[in-house]
Amino acid sequence: MQSHDIDTVYLKSIQGGGSSEAVLYAAESYSSRTVIFVVENLDVQVTQVSDRLKEAGVPAEFIYAKAEQIRKYKSGTPGILIVNKHASSLNAAINAISGVKTRNLGIFDEPDRDALGHETSDKVPKDILVNKLRNLCSEREHITASILSLVISNINYTHTIEIPKEKGYLSFEDLHPVCLGDEDVSEMLKSGNLSPTLKNFIIENAEEGILIRVDHEVEDMALAKKTIEQLVDVPVAVLNGTNKIDPKTFKGVLISFKMAERGVTFPHLWHMILDFSSTAFQNAVVQAFRVLGYGKCSATKNKFAANIFSIERSKTAFELENKLQEIMRKYHNNYQKRWEEVEKLEFKYHWRLLGKSNKFAVRQQSFIKKEEFPYTKELEEFLIREGKLFYKIVPGNGDWYRGGGRSRKRAFNDIINNAPHSPSWLDKPPLQKISPQYSVQRLKSIEFIKDQTIQWGFIFDHETGEPIKLVLWEKLEESSAKYRYIRNKNVETKNRTAA
Repeated sequence: MQSHDIDTVYLKSIQGGGSSEAVLYAAESYSSRTVIFVVENLDVQVTQVSDRLKEAGVPAEFIYAKAEQIRKYKSGTPGILIVNKHASSLNAAINAISGVKTRNLGIFDEPDRDALGHETSDKVPKDILVNKLRNLCSEREHITASILSLVISNINYTHTIEIPKEKGYLSFEDLHPVCLGDEDVSEMLKSGNLSPTLKNFIIENAEEGILIRVDHEVEDMALAKKTIEQLVDVPVAVLNGTNKIDPKTFKGVLISFKMAERGVTFPHLWHMILDFSSTAFQNAVVQAFRVLGYGKCSATKNKFAANIFSIERSKTAFELENKLQEIMRKYHNNYQKRWEEVEKLEFKYHWRLLGKSNKFAVRQQSFIKKEEFPYTKELEEFLIREGKLFYKIVPGNGDWYRGGGRSRKRAFNDIINNAPHSPSWLDKPPLQKISPQYSVQRLKSIEFIKDQTIQWGFIFDHETGEPIKLVLWEKLEESSAKYRYIRNKNVETKNRTAA
């Protein structure tokens, strides 16, 4: 990243004013440079940005929406290009601004779907184009309420823009969960055989507006519509790409899925019915709550109905989002520090956190590091005398540990540099070779070592074979958090400097 480039990241809540802030900045900037406003693919999202720009005072003739209009834009003249993420639109924008980087302001709405600043983005054609477009802008703004993808990017952000919640904002913590037990919410809505709790929820809240996000199949949405129309006297509609409604004016019960996930505001829908699968990504769970925002507070209480699993998944998704925003707040200009903080986060159950992962993955853990010190022979001997270390380093026989066909680096990371009471070490012979110079000798029985909760062990350098650390490992109890979001240590990362 060049030193004169500016990268700004927004810290905001769902429908908390980030896009409005960006629209105003675009309206202030378009007369002196080209503004590229990148949005999601749906026409309703493109139209919403276009309408907001006009309301902010931008004349229609300076707004170029999607590929056909963008191709008519004259490079270097005032204008705002609204770019959806179709290849035709992205390529048109790239061609339009390629020669004048210093004049280009890029505003990226919902960039957590695009692998911006990720090493793996070259594997997805759309992500290649979005990253290429970003690199053609000297100033870039990144706006999303689900920030994990930005936290684990390789970008050192120059600035943050904090958009605090003001009076009248409906946050997730303000919502009252209505538990539907272990019921199959989708099946109830399709069959019409509703539980009393779900039936009462629909009847009681329809006047204030309900958004239903349960099924993605068009046929299933139609069945749910038929069920609900028999219960209420308000309009019941489906938004799934086969029809059009005006999100700004619709009142009643709206059934949708992908088209109501992000980037669209529904001012008159104040309650929700939700169902999340076990494979739902954390950012998708957060973004699904389109009832949040300003002007949404019910005279009684805003509610969302879901089964036990979906309620728990929703709570943990927002808890994680708060932690991620705090990491970005502290370390926006140091991506390596952000990575370290992300790897400290722990989860009680398996999360599919993000599709665009930059080599991060959720991994189960049975042992954690409590303390570590640089290795010395004196410290090793002291711990053995104190009855805290049950292995001893002895001379090697001239061979390296082979690791079953793995690379030496991977073999050391995955197996050798592990807890001494882990299965990978308990399966080792009493004398285990490490490198030509060093082997490790077990000093106690397997049964004795297996029963220990806390133990000291060694960390070896995979290149030299030298012992470099002594680490205190703790075996986790069954009730402990079992998962972490860990980056693949075998991936080499290009160094980047802050703007």
